[in-house]
Amino acid sequence: MGIKISGPLRNMEIGQTIAFPMEKILSVRSAASGISMSLDRKYMVRSDRDTRTVIVKREK
Repeated sequence: MGIKISGPLRNMEIGQTIAFPMEKILSVRSAASGISMSLDRKYMVRSDRDTRTVIVKREK
């Protein structure tokens, strides 16, 4: 079973941060973009090459 992305993003509170494995960067960016449009939210997605993670922060 794979890593869930959309559910955790939808459940985020403003200011909350979650990390995903770097291998999921395309899926995370796509999910964050889609959820941002449909639910009028804003996410900041960045990658940390040192820890090989994708970090998502909900800003709105």
